[in-house]
Amino acid sequence: MKKFFGIAFAAIIVIAIGCNDGSIIGNDLLENEAIELAYDDNFALTAKTVRGDSVTTFRTGITSNTYLLGQIDDPIFGKYASDIYTGISFGSSTPDFAESTIDSIVLELEYDSLGFYGDNNVTHNFEVFTVEEDWVDRDTIYSDQSFATSMMSIGSKSFVPDFRGDSIRFQVRDTEVDSFITLSPRISIRLDDAFGQMLLDDTSAAKNDTLLIEAYKGIYIKSTTDGNSIIGLNFVKSGSISTIIPKVAVYYTQLTSTGTAKRTYNYLLRNEVYSEFALDNTGSEVGNSLNDETDGEEFLYAQGMSGINGEVGLPDLSSIKGNLINSAQLVLTIADDENDSYPHNRRFLLSKYNDGNRVLIEDIVKDGVNISTGLAILDGIPRRGLHENGDSVTTVTFNITDFTRNVINSEEISPILVISPVGRVETPRRTVFYGSKHPTYPAKLRIAYTII
Repeated sequence: MKKFFGIAFAAIIVIAIGCNDGSIIGNDLLENEAIELAYDDNFALTAKTVRGDSVTTFRTGITSNTYLLGQIDDPIFGKYASDIYTGISFGSSTPDFAESTIDSIVLELEYDSLGFYGDNNVTHNFEVFTVEEDWVDRDTIYSDQSFATSMMSIGSKSFVPDFRGDSIRFQVRDTEVDSFITLSPRISIRLDDAFGQMLLDDTSAAKNDTLLIEAYKGIYIKSTTDGNSIIGLNFVKSGSISTIIPKVAVYYTQLTSTGTAKRTYNYLLRNEVYSEFALDNTGSEVGNSLNDETDGEEFLYAQGMSGINGEVGLPDLSSIKGNLINSAQLVLTIADDENDSYPHNRRFLLSKYNDGNRVLIEDIVKDGVNISTGLAILDGIPRRGLHENGDSVTTVTFNITDFTRNVINSEEISPILVISPVGRVETPRRTVFYGSKHPTYPAKLRIAYTII
């Protein structure tokens, strides 16, 4: 589709701004020549799906909101799973466990609804292990790294996560506000008493944080499922010390000068939290489509975690070089299906290749513009609307004016756009787009420009 707008369009603008004599747009520069505007969306794009790289799931000083736990075997995207590493730290003070005997020890974890994905009635088989390798002193950890753990678990639990039900079963008295509160949705996993007694008996590890880490390097949490399910966990600590989740609560009996006393000590889980992702798309639709531009004509894929990315290639745009590019948009249509267990991603970003590395495109990264504003300029949010044929569809529009200008004006800039989800380390969601030459909903490059 190609349309040209000439003198009439310029005249409308002039009338709208209430011009005076000599203020005709472009009068000085174009010597009274008419401005001719053009619009084209008939560009031949290429598309393919590529394997994703490992992603950073831990960096010093940065704590994610959502950590993923569980596994899914998806016929379209293949297998993807996530386990979690963390550790224990002291609560409000170091403990005094002298003359104490363990009653019970419980790992408490808080749900995060944003990480729930797949079937919602699947049994999760949680297992907890101790970490046997130093790792919390690292600045950065990537999603494909693993660390040595104990062979035997120190706790386990099989259950069906219930985000709604588990949020109303517990009430505690918050002494700071002297009122009862409803606790957030959570999981309580009973750990072995032997591990709890070891904490009580280890007087040296109770002295400071350094000695605690040396003795107890961390805990590793994994979940195998009886179906296809990933849940989200929140490791951000907030509230009073009595209500903070996540934690390891130690319940013990201590011998005192007057007899015995029942006590509780709460170890908080560390700020150092790391997700290990495992993805295998062998034999899946995605696995069979990787790096294939022919398959990319029909469908294009993108996924959270360290999953796959979509690539769209712009054509040779030299025919419009020398003109003024007013706007450029890439529009993709999501292949909606009726499977509510696997909803698509909520937002996407675009990157490009630069000397073998991927960097955000220049429409996001601008001088004097922060990343949040840059993403807002890009857009990349799925929206429901009507297709030109009258169908109700979900489309994602990317504003790529700066990128397109630079591709046109410089032969050194790669014309490849890489599509990936925003916040991918915190979501297992995946998306199927229609490809570059789909017969009904092809990917579109729309350019509006002024002919010079």
